[in-house]
Amino acid sequence: MDAYGQFGRPLVTAQHFPPGTTQWFLAPALSPDAERVIYSRIENKSTGRLWISSVHGGNPIPLTNEAALVEQAGSWSPDGGWFVYVAVKNGRLDLMKVRTVGEAAPSILKGGVICCLIPSWSPAGDWIAHGQELISPDGKTTRPLGNRGSPYYMFSADGNSFMA
Repeated sequence: MDAYGQFGRPLVTAQHFPPGTTQWFLAPALSPDAERVIYSRIENKSTGRLWISSVHGGNPIPLTNEAALVEQAGSWSPDGGWFVYVAVKNGRLDLMKVRTVGEAAPSILKGGVICCLIPSWSPAGDWIAHGQELISPDGKTTRPLGNRGSPYYMFSADGNSFMA
């Protein structure tokens, strides 16, 4: 991973894991307080897990306690307490939410999502954009976005609009 801490050292490298098991590090997401980073680690056997590391050093910790085949890139909640991502398990893609304490039990926000798109949490914390819809953080409410020419969305800083 090319993410360096404030002292010019890598935050995490393949040496933090058993020898010969790390193929790639992908999609680092810095926490809102810039103290932690969540990233995907792809193993040589093609599984991908999300890990969390402190920007100040220390050992990486698995973000979840799940045994998903793949956990993909995601987005932090504005308060830094949650992370939303897509997981592939038993051939099914689910939009998941997990506490950012490490080795936490995730919950499904929306099951059977069609695509493995990167979700985006709104600055106010009231919506998660994923694909062509907005999903409430509890997963109980959705709002269609319609086709705006892109499956990827990012909220404006004030959260009142979003960009494709």
